[in-house]
Amino acid sequence: MSSSSTSLPTPRGPGSAARAPGLPDGFTDIFTSHYVDTGELRLHAVTGGEGPRCCFCAAGHRRGTPGAS
Repeated sequence: MSSSSTSLPTPRGPGSAARAPGLPDGFTDIFTSHYVDTGELRLHAVTGGEGPRCCFCAAGHRRGTPGAS
């Protein structure tokens, strides 16, 4: 598993930290979107801020991916 995202593109779509609707002013000064390559799939992660670490995992599948219906 690779935790480096240097060779992966920066997320830019509506789900990224930069383009998600309704974010407060200054959000992108604190949080950044990254991709993390696990070797089997690519995860989208948003990092930044201070304080205890937390992890939110959204469940869902796109058509054509394993487990999609």
